[in-house]
This record gives sequence, structure tokens and C-alpha cells, in this order.
Amino acid sequence: MNLERETQVVVEALREAGRTTERYFGAGKREMGVREKSADNPVTKADLEADTILRGLIREAFPDDGWLSEETADSEKRLGKERVWIVDPIDGTKEFIIGLPEYVISIGLAVEGNVIFGAVYQPTTDVLYLGNLLEHQATRNGAPLVPTSEPSTPPRLLVSRTETKKGFWNDYAKTFRLEPFGSIAHKLCRVAAGEADAVVTRQPRSEWDIAGGTAVLRAAGGTVCLLDRSQPLFNQRKPKTRTGIIGTSNAFRSALFSLLESGTSFVPAAQTD
Repeated sequence: MNLERETQVVVEALREAGRTTERYFGAGKREMGVREKSADNPVTKADLEADTILRGLIREAFPDDGWLSEETADSEKRLGKERVWIVDPIDGTKEFIIGLPEYVISIGLAVEGNVIFGAVYQPTTDVLYLGNLLEHQATRNGAPLVPTSEPSTPPRLLVSRTETKKGFWNDYAKTFRLEPFGSIAHKLCRVAAGEADAVVTRQPRSEWDIAGGTAVLRAAGGTVCLLDRSQPLFNQRKPKTRTGIIGTSNAFRSALFSLLESGTSFVPAAQTD
């Protein structure tokens, strides 16, 4: 399978969607049309308009594929599709709203439950990450991505701002050099680029949060798994992981789990309803 056409279509769609999100970036909440979809889960006009652009361009090019997006009403028809696009029009909406250029537009392509391609775009800085698992290639603006081979001392860990505020990382202040950062997709790409040793989430994540970044990090030679050490599957009926996730280099994976398990609060429990 050659993904040349998929890459071309997705890059075009990302850049057009990025032009739309940047028109809202730095504007006030009223101009953004901020509202809460649910508790602590905001959405903006930019999310919805970007979703419309991405859905239109990608589905026009690949009408037989399934579609799963945070901002599109879900359809069980996708469950019968071999190929499914998994999209987050803005991953890091909270950072987008307060004007931090950490948000990204994230796209992953899953085939029979496994991601094979990912594209993650940060429009403000014009940084584009691509990961092709069929060719084992991962790039940032065309330059190859290489995760760190040896962790720093202490290891540099990218974590969620929300989880940090909730105290989920208090046990690890001396174990890791913790860096709160928005957007799990962006964090996975930063690990792929060697800018940090790992990313860990303590809470489950939706498929659209991690599909694109998972493809990028794996294509760069890294690893992504759940906290129970199993592999995330995509295009599931309930599109959310059972546990939190880790993303790191293959060399650091075992040591990372040992460090995490040393914390008294580490419980890789399954997701509950």
C-alpha cells in the first residue's frame, strides 16, 4: 500500500484547516464562541469549522473510508470499515483558548484497528509532523525524527496540565523533570523528536487524542502502549483507551515502567463507566 495520495490530501487539508484555526487564535472567548460540551470540555467555533474542512476534503478524496472525529456525530457505520480516519480538529482546545501555541490538528489513519499513518500540524509555528508506519518514516517539516536513545537525569517527562493541577504527579516531583504541556498528540510528537524522554497520561484518552501522535512516534522508532502494557486499538465501538498511555523510546520503556511503579499512587486501573 502506497500512502502518497493520502499524505498529499491530508497535508492540504491540515494547512487549510490551520488557516481557519489561526483566524481565531488569540481572539477573545466571545469571538471564539467558547462553550462547554461537558464539564471541563470546551469547544470553539474554530474546532467546528476545522472539522468541517477536514471532513469535506478527506471524505471527498476517500469516500469509502470510515470517519471518527471528536467534533462529528459518531456513526456505527465506521465499525464495518477496514480503513478509518481518526481526527481531532483541535487537540489542546484549552491551550488554544488562552493563546498558547501548543494546540495541534491531529489526523490518524487506522487499518483493521491499527494506525498506519499520522499527521499532526501546529499552525501557529507552521510545524508539520508526519509518520508512515508502512515505510517506517517520521519527519518534522521534512527532517527525520529520532527519539532519545538515553534518558536525561532525571528523565524529562511531558504531562497533562489538568492532571498536574489535580495532583496526579505529586509523587513524582523528584523522580522526573515534569513538564506540563498541552495536547497529547503534540506531546507524542515532541518525544518522537527527542525533545523529551517520555509522555505519560494517568487517565484514559480518546482515540482521536492519540491516533496521529501514536503513528508519528511509532514510525520514528518509539513505542506507545497503555499503562497495563497492552497495545491501544483503534476504531473501537467505545473509542477510548482502558487506561492512560505512555509514549517513549523502546530503550527507555522498561525503566520508565519501573520508575512509574515506584510511586505510591500508580494504579494502572481499567477504565470504568
